[in-house]
Amino acid sequence: MAKGLPTLKERPHRASGLQSPPVDRALTLKLTIEMNHIARDVFSTLGVSPEEQRIAAVQARKIKKGLWPGALLLMAVVNGVGGVLSTWRHDKRYA
Repeated sequence: MAKGLPTLKERPHRASGLQSPPVDRALTLKLTIEMNHIARDVFSTLGVSPEEQRIAAVQARKIKKGLWPGALLLMAVVNGVGGVLSTWRHDKRYA
């Protein structure tokens, strides 16, 4: 092992690369505003009207945390693509 690099036992524990949220409330508010602007820009690009965005926001507040139906759809797509890539990688016809 190279000099100066900590061993595995010496390395501090991190929760899978996630960092804790900022403690500065003003910064947190600015980040929240920026996230909302980004979301509104994306919705506008997708053709979602401001009224539809408002309705969706109200409905989203009613959903329990942790329910992400979009994540299930995304995982189905990713798994499907993974299967195709795996086939290409292991099939000699695609080598």
